[in-house]
Parts: sequence; structure tokens; C-alpha cells
Amino acid sequence: MSKKIRDGKFVERTAEEEVEFQRLKAKHYANVGMASKKKSKSKEAFTKIYDSQFEKLMSVEVSASAKTMFIALIYQSFKQWDKPFQISTDSFAKNGFSPATQRRALTQLEKVGLISVGRKHRDQPTITVL
Repeated sequence: MSKKIRDGKFVERTAEEEVEFQRLKAKHYANVGMASKKKSKSKEAFTKIYDSQFEKLMSVEVSASAKTMFIALIYQSFKQWDKPFQISTDSFAKNGFSPATQRRALTQLEKVGLISVGRKHRDQPTITVL
């Protein structure tokens, strides 16, 4: 039989206490084996969207193309270590965004407060995801 502490001294457990102790111990170790299994880490890169960004994107009337472009901009921001970056109109044109759609989407996202756009004459805009 095992012992327990009662009034600061080790004393023998009763038969009922011993049975209950063994049952709890078995239950504990059965659950420990299940909890120790870890999920394998993903090898893919991922980006995150903050709650505030999600709320702004969903609450304000923004076109579907602007939402799609915001996802692409978040990914580019991740690739650039959250630093301002320039986007190429050609890269978005390959994905079906015309230059007019790109300008419209960037303006909408800037008005909502999700990005800031630095425009210079005849240069690619510099995007900062907020």
C-alpha cells in the first residue's frame, strides 16, 4: 500500500483510498499519452491577418477585387518582412487585374485604412500594409 500525507505525517492509505488513487493515476497517465502527441509543423510559409484588418475589410463596402488584392498585398508584405514595398502592375496583370482595377482597389483599401500608398510620378506605388 502507498502512503499519503495527513496532518503533516505519512500514513497508510485505506483500501478504498488506494483503489481510488490507482484509478485516478491510471486515468491521468491515459490522458498524458494522448496529450503528448504534437502536430507536425507546416513547411509552408503563411501570413496572418489581424482582427482589426479583418473587421475593416468586411465592414466597409469594398469590391471583391480589392479584397483579393489585399490578400496578395498581405502576402507581399510578409515576403518583404513587413517593410514598405513596390508592386509591379505586371505581376497583378498576370493574375487578371487590369491597371484600372489595380488603381481602384488600391484607392479603396487606402480609404478603408488597410494600406498606405506612396505615389510618385511614373514610378510604381510604394505600399505599406497597416
